[in-house]
Amino acid sequence: MISKNQTKFIQSLKLKKYRQKNSAFVVEGEKMVKELLMIYRQATSFVVEQIDAVYATKEWLAEEVALVNSCHDVLFEEVTKGELAKISQLKTPNKVVAVVRYLHSKNITPLVAPLQEHILVLDHIQDPGNLGTIIRIADWFGIKRLYCSTDCVDLFNAKVIQATMGSVFRIAPIYTNLELLLSQAQLQGIPVYGAMLGGEPIKKSVFKEYGLVVIGNEGGGIRTSLQTYLSHKITIPRLGEAESLNAAIATGIIYAIINL
Repeated sequence: MISKNQTKFIQSLKLKKYRQKNSAFVVEGEKMVKELLMIYRQATSFVVEQIDAVYATKEWLAEEVALVNSCHDVLFEEVTKGELAKISQLKTPNKVVAVVRYLHSKNITPLVAPLQEHILVLDHIQDPGNLGTIIRIADWFGIKRLYCSTDCVDLFNAKVIQATMGSVFRIAPIYTNLELLLSQAQLQGIPVYGAMLGGEPIKKSVFKEYGLVVIGNEGGGIRTSLQTYLSHKITIPRLGEAESLNAAIATGIIYAIINL
C-alpha cells in the first residue's frame, strides 16, 4: 500500500520545479523500469544516483521475481491498479512506476582537440518527444557527450523519459551556456558543424574525425548568436515541398552520413 504522502510526492514530480527541488523523476512502464533496474544494478548509469522505490502490481512482481531479488538495495512496494493510476503520469497506467534520484552533471567538460567523437549540441529544443528521440539516436550512434542550451526542454520531463526508450540511463545531457562552449571550440580549432537551410549539401561536406554537431530549434533553427561560431554550415537537401525536417529526423540523417 502506498501512503498519501508518498502519492502526493510522486504526483508533484509532474512539475519541473519539484523535480529540480528533489532531484527526482519518475520512470514508468515494464520495459523502461526493467532497463533502469538492470543498469542500476551494474552501476553504469550517468544519470541515476539511486532508486527511491518501485511501485508495482502483484502481477508484475510475480513476473519479475528474479530481477526483484537481484536488486537488494531497492525498495519494492506492491500497489493496486487504482493506486498506480494515482501516481502514473501516463494516460494509460502500466504495471510499474519507479521514483529515481538523479545525478547532477558538471557544467562543462573541457574540450581538448583532437576529440574522439562528433559531440552533439542542441540549441533550444522544446518538444519533449524530439529531445527523447534525439537521445535515443545519440545512444544508437555511441555518442557519449551531449550538450543542451539551458532553455531546452527538461531532460526529466515524463514525455522525454518515455521517448528515450531507456537510452536516457546511458547518456546524460549537460545543460550549459552554448556560447561559451562553442567559443571554446572555435579557439581550439575544433570543427563546429551546424544544420541550417542554405548550408552546404551534406553529401558534399567533408567531416573530420571529430567535432561538434549543432541542431537548432524546431521552428527557428540555430539562433543567430551561435551561428558566428559555426565553421561548417550543412544542410540536408530538400527534394520535395516540406517546409522543414523534424529535429530528431535531421539528427539521425546527419549522424548516419557522418558514420558512412
